[in-house]
Amino acid sequence: MNPGNSTDSKEQYLIGELKRELFEEVKLLNGCIIEDIEFIGFINDDTISVGRAHIGLLYNIHVSNKDVYINETDKMTAEWIEKPGLAEFYEGMETWTKITFNYYIK
Repeated sequence: MNPGNSTDSKEQYLIGELKRELFEEVKLLNGCIIEDIEFIGFINDDTISVGRAHIGLLYNIHVSNKDVYINETDKMTAEWIEKPGLAEFYEGMETWTKITFNYYIK
């Protein structure tokens, strides 16, 4: 997150930073909008160096349709997958994603 001198509430500041991070990764097209952002909890993982220095905030973002596309197509690909199909990708997940999968999605 970026330090800010915002007059927004702490919650609004966090939501603004979440959206900024989200839009660095994806774009919403064809009328797709964010309908709801729900805070789920914190992720702490002291088993990796990033986790020892940072804490994760887990949010569930509901969008109006599936017209969500990644920005950096030269670095990654993406597709919509139903929850039961996520287990197939477990071994390739980063640790915070595995924690999310184990305790929230599964």
